[in-house]
Amino acid sequence: MQPTDKCHLNGMCLKDGKPRYVTALGQTDEPLGWRANKANGGLLMDVVTNEILLDGLSMPHSPRWHQDQLWFLESGKGALSRLDLDTGEVTEVATVPGFTRGMQMVGDIALIGVSKVRESATFSGLPVTKLPKRVCGIWVVNIQTGRIITFIEFSSGMDEIFSVGLLPYSVTEIGGFDDTLTHANYMVDNNDIGEVKMPETPIELAAPVFEKGNDLFNDGKKEEAIAEFKKALAIQADYLPATFNMAIALGDLGRFEEAEKVLLDVVENDASIVETYNSLGYVYYKQGDFAKAKEHFEKALQLKPDYQQAKTSLDVLKREMAKVNA
Repeated sequence: MQPTDKCHLNGMCLKDGKPRYVTALGQTDEPLGWRANKANGGLLMDVVTNEILLDGLSMPHSPRWHQDQLWFLESGKGALSRLDLDTGEVTEVATVPGFTRGMQMVGDIALIGVSKVRESATFSGLPVTKLPKRVCGIWVVNIQTGRIITFIEFSSGMDEIFSVGLLPYSVTEIGGFDDTLTHANYMVDNNDIGEVKMPETPIELAAPVFEKGNDLFNDGKKEEAIAEFKKALAIQADYLPATFNMAIALGDLGRFEEAEKVLLDVVENDASIVETYNSLGYVYYKQGDFAKAKEHFEKALQLKPDYQQAKTSLDVLKREMAKVNA
């Protein structure tokens, strides 16, 4: 062994607890000789038999013995492949959008490190350099079907991954579960990923938080719902659906003064919003102040005569008032 980087030995895996298979980027005996044929000069080797199992590979990396099969990455192609040792047949299982390096396999899942290709002569001429976009992240692949299950892309702060590993029985909190962005993230089938439009505006970010509040409200978890409505309003201060639903939740909890203040603040900023008066009517109705409730339902109908919700609220109120006066 000499520190002259002749073949660029870069990957090794164990079989039965002992080193067995390695990858290298070339077979030359010249310092840095592998670089001349880096696009298809790589090899996969059995170090016990000293046999070259495969050659002509594009920068192979990360050999793995898993489920009694030999797997490896071709970094230059962004590929995960499997070698049948009995037949010598190579199956390309999946391709991902970047330079593949580092892999952990668990069951039918492979977690593959994907790096951005550096702007240097070392990486020129590789198939992955022709990709329209260069990304860095972890791609999760079903090794039986080749389907990309999901991925984590690092949009900033990281360009290369050299190894991937799992820490058993460990949980790391990357982002708090109450974080706004958590509620605006979704898992999308790989076939549909090109159609995805990520939330960009404040109201797009606030909407899923608001919907979570509605779900909690419908489950009877009013306090938790109020907390979510407040988060939505912190993102988009004039997001009126969150304001109205928060006021209703406050009223249901008997926190009438808070509910009234929330709605009166809306009226102060814009007295033309019909829904505000209907919500105020509901708050007064819950308090038993039927006169004020009637006043605000009628105000809503004055502004919008065909406002069905206010009509229904007023009808219910009139029936209640009739019972009281009977």
